[in-house]
Amino acid sequence: MDIIEPLIEHLLDVRYEAIPEKTIEQTRMSILDTFGVLQAGKGAPGCDELIGLVKFWGGRAESTILLDGDKIPAPNAALANAVMCRALDFDSATAGKGCHLDASVIPVALAISEKGEIAGREFIAAITAAKDLAARINAATKQYYGFDPTICCGIFATTAVAARLLGLNFRQTHHALGMALNEASGTFQSNIDGALSVRLNQGMAALKGIICAELALRGYTGVTNVIQGLCGYANLIARGHFDSDVLLEDLGNSYFSDRNLFKRWPSCGGTLAATDLAVEVARSGRLDGKALSEIVVFLSKGVAALVGSDFKLGETPAVNAQFSVQYAIANALLRKDSLLIHFTEPYVKDQEIMNMISKIHVKIDEKVASGARLEIKCADGTAIVTEAEILRGHYLNPLSREEILGKYSENISFSNRVERGRAIQEQVMHLEKLDDVSLLVRSLEN
Repeated sequence: MDIIEPLIEHLLDVRYEAIPEKTIEQTRMSILDTFGVLQAGKGAPGCDELIGLVKFWGGRAESTILLDGDKIPAPNAALANAVMCRALDFDSATAGKGCHLDASVIPVALAISEKGEIAGREFIAAITAAKDLAARINAATKQYYGFDPTICCGIFATTAVAARLLGLNFRQTHHALGMALNEASGTFQSNIDGALSVRLNQGMAALKGIICAELALRGYTGVTNVIQGLCGYANLIARGHFDSDVLLEDLGNSYFSDRNLFKRWPSCGGTLAATDLAVEVARSGRLDGKALSEIVVFLSKGVAALVGSDFKLGETPAVNAQFSVQYAIANALLRKDSLLIHFTEPYVKDQEIMNMISKIHVKIDEKVASGARLEIKCADGTAIVTEAEILRGHYLNPLSREEILGKYSENISFSNRVERGRAIQEQVMHLEKLDDVSLLVRSLEN
């Protein structure tokens, strides 16, 4: 017996009524947050090109390309929709290790919902249980060694939600997750290099999750020793640095899907604590009229490896900015904010930003863990030192419900979809009352 089996049982057996209300609310906010970044992200670099490609491929009209309206095969629709959800890097993530689940899991659930009538309660329960399964694998994984957990671990969430909503039984779901192990891949080098393939990983997790579930439904077999096999997840991906006790900790009572990070700022999670600090200092007025000589940001080794390289403009400046703590700090100090528009090409290329970036240096300090420390040195000899142990939006330092709703409002305003966005918000707020989730898809067709 592989340790994945109790997780499969919980995935398939848990009902909406058994899930704590706080967890239901967390899932509801995750769905709304994802719809917000989807609407804001449609026109981001790479999205139109991918949508054009999946339309060119054509195929059976199963599931909708959101905000477009055309129907294509479900895996390809999920691919395109997940990429749009991740395009601005403003989507939520599982706190710790950079595992973005919502931007893949929710598009998969929507794509499957168009294949058969699925009630709102089942939609919420399936997403919650699937995220819990993958978030537990993510928490048990002590190190990813350069793999991107969004696809490497996230594919278990997309496969799980597809398996449940397609009605797979225990054996079929086990095989589907075994096939997902074969597809667990992806590298953080995309993030470091500022490549569009960052968001493609999000889409591939969605596409492959549906394929794994569909194949298992048709009798395909997959790995059975998914976690503990000689070449299973724990040994192959985590290289033995895997805590099996965490995997089953309080299963059925505590939901690891609650351990979410709702982003306050539109950039990589590794930049957010430093952005918090820079915005706070800039708005305080303590730098008014002062010339800055040097800014040092202290990050953990892992975070610095992801976002701490010297800023360079590449082929996709928006992505370069999203994954640069130097840009995040310079932007926050100069503009006293961090908005979606600040991560568009004209703003990224601003010479005043480039001048500020030249003064920013990154240093390693493992004591800051998932936070950051900022030291700002002024030309007059004075200095400001500020530190954040836990970034805002982390489940241990969460955004309020009102702040998440405010973020949604910002996203629909950015996309010029205020009226339609409000109608979608109303549906999500009463999602458990929907008899057929495909009604929600219709609101997102264009």
